[in-house]
Amino acid sequence: MHVPHEGRTRHGVPHRFPDRLHGRPGKLKGTLSYSWSSDLRKPDDLTVRGEGAPLPLTRTANRGLTNGSSDLHVETTVQADYEPVTTSVRGRVGDTVKVRLGLRDHGPGRLTESEALGRFEVIPPQGTTVTSIPYTFEDSGGTWACERPEKPGGAFVCDIGDDTFLEVRHAGGTTAIGFHIRIDRQVPGARGAIRTYNPYDRTPGNNTASIPLDASPALPYRPYQDPVIWAAGALAVMVVVTLHRRRRRAS
Repeated sequence: MHVPHEGRTRHGVPHRFPDRLHGRPGKLKGTLSYSWSSDLRKPDDLTVRGEGAPLPLTRTANRGLTNGSSDLHVETTVQADYEPVTTSVRGRVGDTVKVRLGLRDHGPGRLTESEALGRFEVIPPQGTTVTSIPYTFEDSGGTWACERPEKPGGAFVCDIGDDTFLEVRHAGGTTAIGFHIRIDRQVPGARGAIRTYNPYDRTPGNNTASIPLDASPALPYRPYQDPVIWAAGALAVMVVVTLHRRRRRAS
């Protein structure tokens, strides 16, 4: 960005800037560089002449200053609007299901690697347990892509600028990851929560959403899932087969 004005005077320093500056589309912040001169000659390093009206200048006492420059760090009014990506935790009691959670980037501003890319926070529904949040990074991976809460019932904090989100991060699109959630019990009406955040999101009305729990009763006991009962069943089958063979031989 630059100040779209030029002004100079023999005495005094211009201080007043235009009321409005224009940045490139999608630009969230930047640096405003400006320079001034009280010399009658045009400065050698003046490369851009503004198109607006001259700066209003105020005459002051001559202090021997002839030129100067400075930088201002500014933020634009452009936003980067984030919205949660959520779904229900659906399954039977005892099941561990994969639930895709994250955020959708509506822009129009684009956060860069040098800026905080933001995060989303997840509180799972009552009656469930997050067993892992697997991720892939440079042909390897890990079990927890998000920071786990220190206390039960706390939020999992997922910083999408972290390397653990490199494979699933999409600027201007959807960034989501699979939460592995075990359904421990039925809790009627249970709902978790997901919240998105970045410092340039100026639309707070769509930053939160619910994570409903849709739990069905566990299936009747399935003996083949218990190793002891499975072995006993297999032994019973072998006994039946052996007796059948003996009877055939006797006949």
